[in-house]
Amino acid sequence: MDMEKYKDCYASWTENTIVIGNKRIERRFQWCAQGLVCTATVDKASAKEWRGDEPPAVTPDVAIECAVSNNGGLSAKHLLLTATERQGGGVIETKLGVYPQLPFVILERRCKGLHPSSSERVAEKGGTGNENAVTKDVIEAATLDRIDNVPLNVRHLTLKAFKLFDRTDLNDCLVAEEKMHLYPGCSFSMRGNVFLFDNYMENKGLLVVKDSPTHLYQLLENDDSLRVKGTRNADIVGAGLHGDIDADDWCQLYGTTVGVGDTDELLVEYRQLYRAQYLAPAFKEPFIMSNTWGDRSQDSRVCEEFMLKEIEAGAKLGVDIIQIDDGWQKGVTINSKARKSSIWEGFYAADPDFWAVHPQRFPHGLKPLVKKAARHGIRFGLWFAPDSSHEFANWRRDVETVLNLHRMYGISSFKLDSVNLLSKKAETNYLNFLTTVERESNNRIALNLDCTAQNRQGYVMWKQFGTLFVENRYTDWCNYFPHNTLKNLWMLSQFIPPRKFQFELLNNSRNDEKYGDDPLRPAAYDITYEFASVMVANPLVWMEMSNLTDKQITSLQKLVSVYRDVRKDFFNAEIYPIGEQPDGCSYTGFQIVVDDKTGYLLLFKEYGTIGKHMYCLHNPLPKKPRVTLLATNIAAKSALKLSIDEIPYVVIWANKRERSFALYRYEG
Repeated sequence: MDMEKYKDCYASWTENTIVIGNKRIERRFQWCAQGLVCTATVDKASAKEWRGDEPPAVTPDVAIECAVSNNGGLSAKHLLLTATERQGGGVIETKLGVYPQLPFVILERRCKGLHPSSSERVAEKGGTGNENAVTKDVIEAATLDRIDNVPLNVRHLTLKAFKLFDRTDLNDCLVAEEKMHLYPGCSFSMRGNVFLFDNYMENKGLLVVKDSPTHLYQLLENDDSLRVKGTRNADIVGAGLHGDIDADDWCQLYGTTVGVGDTDELLVEYRQLYRAQYLAPAFKEPFIMSNTWGDRSQDSRVCEEFMLKEIEAGAKLGVDIIQIDDGWQKGVTINSKARKSSIWEGFYAADPDFWAVHPQRFPHGLKPLVKKAARHGIRFGLWFAPDSSHEFANWRRDVETVLNLHRMYGISSFKLDSVNLLSKKAETNYLNFLTTVERESNNRIALNLDCTAQNRQGYVMWKQFGTLFVENRYTDWCNYFPHNTLKNLWMLSQFIPPRKFQFELLNNSRNDEKYGDDPLRPAAYDITYEFASVMVANPLVWMEMSNLTDKQITSLQKLVSVYRDVRKDFFNAEIYPIGEQPDGCSYTGFQIVVDDKTGYLLLFKEYGTIGKHMYCLHNPLPKKPRVTLLATNIAAKSALKLSIDEIPYVVIWANKRERSFALYRYEG
């Protein structure tokens, strides 16, 4: 038996078995006729085993390597085992990773030179009528479409399935939950990304995350994500494969993350794993970015003179990055307001100099703007669209385009838009683009991955890359409501650390007449409330800042100053959604836990609520904490009262003003 170790992580293997784990988790795998299958997942903290039958072993043609990895500096160090198996003329590479202290094992797969034959789906049949029929623990037949499997074998078991939604131009409720009790004789299939099996008699859970795009936009969208065989076994399926796989180039498949622990803590620990996988080396702390597109001028105002005004306004406001959206470049896209175009891919075919700086709008290039911004401590970012045509065949050319802009102008932030992942080859080439940009820039480039339209990476695939640009919302179209943006951030933060997101605030004085007398219209809120509602993420100032009034800027300056003081704490903190789910008429908020003695409470009182609310916290407050009010939009601070209950998990917030917020710091 061979073995490798890193801190509390370990991996061992023989000619037909693999064991990988740390002090919290262990997963055991065996090669058999069905391929590499999991035979047990062990919760080592409680000695609970999620175990299945061990099928007869076979000896594959496989080479195994094991080393410490950090994803090229994008992730924390972890132990990574790579098993390279030859099958006929093809190769399957399986990577198993485990991070110190965290109860999860990550599985990634890629292959080349194989035909992805599919096994039959689980049939939805009625009972046979044979009451003596014996159900067995069944694992899918050997197929590349089966990504992973988890033995269950628990008599009393529930399943919570969470569907995550992107393509947010069309979707505005980004999490849907379904719960069911499992029955030994029932087999079924379902789609989604996050599945939590709960042995509720013991409060022990098994979390399965399909590391893929969201369920609606995975390749072969009618494929399943999870196939459950009663209370015995579950297969994670739906790699999105069709047709022969290239014999020379790797094809990246979807993967899994499997974790164990106390059911009510598993999602918390998953967020900790997510932070370990996403170090954000180009950011180091949350940031405020501006982008003018939210005022719907599109590219019509983009020019040197306009951007100089934006720099001045951004310096007053305190933004960190000013980003020019579509329009800085010579080429014209379908979103241009200045000139008609139908181009949304095939950029180099349309114009070899498509990504040159627009010569009329920026006659002196971008250097004067970059230098002026730098004098105010502001960085510059650009919108960029990797070329989706021909399955990202131009990915190497796109890499050079981005790196040249980085080297020439010092551009360190790129919003990636227009991405359309319609095949495995497209996914693989796009992943090559992302990986190469980061490697060749020594991780100095920060990527903002747009997930508002088309088929994109979703929330849990390729976690190591950049922030997620979640929404396009506009007062011009009456689809921006502050409470809905808060709702989407609040819901997603159950699964994903908020530092991964960019969420927007708009100029709420625009287009008020279009909303009528709606009490939830943006103009009914003040602009500091908008900023506070996205404060635990990376605030996106989605507007032309030079159009703000002096009063708006002065109000934001005060809150931005507070934000800049606390954001380093926010970056590494555990952030929990608390209170009610935002709907415009709730008490809601976040608990930001820095350590056992220090943290923050960010509380919101929406429209139509009563005078006080009891918040149940996730972490207890320290005994006799010192509580300081750092920021609020209520002039008479004496109108606020935060009471610490005898129960350390409860606070009571008394507040009579609707559409208000308060940020408190507590210390032990």
